[in-house]
Amino acid sequence: MVAFSGATIVLGLLNGGGSYGPKVVYPGGREDLYTILGVWITDDAGLPEFNGRVLGTVVHEFCHSFANPIVDRHVEELKDAGQTIFPLVQDQMRSMAYSNWKTMMYESLVRSSVVRWDLAKNGRKSAESRIAWEEKNHFFWISGLSELLGEYEAKRDTCPDLESFFPEIKGFFDDYAAQAEERIGVIKARWEEAAREMAARAPKIVSIIPANAAGNVDPGLRVIRITFDRRMKDGAWGVMRRGGNMPKITGDVSYDETRTVFTIPVQLEPDTEYIVGLNSDNALAFQDEAGNPLVPTTFRFKTRGR
Repeated sequence: MVAFSGATIVLGLLNGGGSYGPKVVYPGGREDLYTILGVWITDDAGLPEFNGRVLGTVVHEFCHSFANPIVDRHVEELKDAGQTIFPLVQDQMRSMAYSNWKTMMYESLVRSSVVRWDLAKNGRKSAESRIAWEEKNHFFWISGLSELLGEYEAKRDTCPDLESFFPEIKGFFDDYAAQAEERIGVIKARWEEAAREMAARAPKIVSIIPANAAGNVDPGLRVIRITFDRRMKDGAWGVMRRGGNMPKITGDVSYDETRTVFTIPVQLEPDTEYIVGLNSDNALAFQDEAGNPLVPTTFRFKTRGR
């Protein structure tokens, strides 16, 4: 029986948005669990803010102290399934710094556990949203694995800990690996159909000033103007960084009275390339009056020298 002396949250104010879930194991087996919580939410003054939106990450990082050792103890039993599944999702996994199948297994157990927490705390709708988010991250099997952990919850009299439930976990991954390519293909086909339907209904951009890919923009330009083909929903927009330089926004963004022309007041520097994002896969705030979102769009331009 492992003795836990504490579970501690450490605010990692210099870590950026990264969070971690280490633990300390002492002679005799006593363990201290930690969540090192990064900063990705700030208030209007740019100061770190820790609100209810961080709770899922706190649970996630504490779960690593339980899930990772199980994968480590059974690495040979999970190896075949892991090495079958990982090549099908490796590009997305590596973009999140998950470089091998074992790390994918760590994250699978952790993320499915967080779904169970979300279900218990916030209800089915919230848990389903989290599953959809995990599928977007290419953890296509999270729905089934979280359902399996529901069976574990119902068997705690005979399975006192997750280690004792491991045969069922191994069986799940072996079964998934046997049909992984087909199952993942079904989900991706569903995404593609949804994307086609969204694009057909979406508002269109008529023009952008400065134009996309413009290379000799006056650095004295004070506003970016985006014209849409229809009236847009007021009070909702998603202007965001897409890597590189984002123009400095100097005032309130707004629509004109027709709600077809969107204005962003900016300050530009000479001889600088700028990249601007409108909406993203996870933030579809630009919408028309009927609620149809703008397909995520990126445009760029470069100012001329002095």
